[in-house]
Amino acid sequence: MKAVTEREAVQARPAQAPAPAMTPTWASALGNQRVAAIARRTKAVPLNAKDVEDLKRVGTRTLRAIDKLVDERAMTTSEAASTKEAIQGLMDRAQVGKGDRAKLTRNLNKMRALPDNMRKRAQAGRSTKGHKLISDFKAVPPVIRVAEHEAARVSFVVHGKPKSIEAFIMEDPNREGTSFRFFRMNATAGLHQLIWDGTFEGQGKTPPESGVYGLRVSVVDEDGKSEQVFENIRVENPDNDKVLPRVGSGLTFTLTFDGKLLILTDQQGNTIEVPTVSGLKPNNKKNKDGIDYTDPKYEWEEGKGPIPHGSYTIKPSQFQLPDSDKQGHKYASGGTAAHWGPMRAHILPDPVKNRSQFFMHMDVTDDGTAGCIGFPTNQEAKFNQIMSLIATSKSDVKLIVSY
Repeated sequence: MKAVTEREAVQARPAQAPAPAMTPTWASALGNQRVAAIARRTKAVPLNAKDVEDLKRVGTRTLRAIDKLVDERAMTTSEAASTKEAIQGLMDRAQVGKGDRAKLTRNLNKMRALPDNMRKRAQAGRSTKGHKLISDFKAVPPVIRVAEHEAARVSFVVHGKPKSIEAFIMEDPNREGTSFRFFRMNATAGLHQLIWDGTFEGQGKTPPESGVYGLRVSVVDEDGKSEQVFENIRVENPDNDKVLPRVGSGLTFTLTFDGKLLILTDQQGNTIEVPTVSGLKPNNKKNKDGIDYTDPKYEWEEGKGPIPHGSYTIKPSQFQLPDSDKQGHKYASGGTAAHWGPMRAHILPDPVKNRSQFFMHMDVTDDGTAGCIGFPTNQEAKFNQIMSLIATSKSDVKLIVSY
């Protein structure tokens, strides 16, 4: 039998049909992204009049939706600006007979999905569901009117053995040299709080700019596991007011209380005025007689009347958080957050004759206090700002009570 040479075997093979053109789908399925890109380019279908009309219709609708998303704090101001610029650019460049219909379709789908995706992302960022290192994350309030001396308080509880805790706000994370505010956080388990008044580093004496800004909190434990949460906070300052006093201004201040109004005045005469209360209101459950004990004539009624008139001091070192149980529920010196609110400052001297245990804190049930100076719940944003000023003061704060 005659042996078949390798050349003869090759020549004997039947001719094969030419391979079909590789479509983008097949190219992608085969993992050849470069071939897929080439296939898409070679098969691009230019836009027709209907395509251009669809882009302008969907684009215009999406631009309007972005403004609403910012109002809802589902997008930051910088995100909205860059997204709007991209969409407007697509609309401006779209021409009949040019472009790529497949690419347009993808962009249209992204635009249509944008509102729901942004809302879902914002909700997911605020949630600690499934988290092991972070819980009880919240910002109160998430909208601050800085010209009215409001500030946002952000709180969260850290679990396990944290190695690092970071919290920061950036005006525009994608812009080099952007303004920022970093908060110093000790890497400890338990309750953590920070207060933001709408200003960035080195801008304590400049007007806060209106906008929605993203605050991020990141926790890394000793095993390298990390978790993040974020919230978008809206700053409102329509008249571009400088807004003093505030943290970072370097100005000292004093406090006065007349039984109904607490006034913080800095050394330049700038003020913050807040309706406050001292003494039991008639609706307080401990007030069996239904007497209005906020009247100054009851100032020596133990456990019922307002703080007695006189001169007092609040030391920044006496600023307290309910972190003794690592959950944000109990104060080390006694009492709970449910009763005293999220933070408090001890007022000295203590006692004063037959009266004692004076603090500045939230009136969480809006029914008065047993002698402390209480902020009603509808003034929580101003409470945040004043307590932040006390906590960061470089000197003791003088308080004058005069009826």
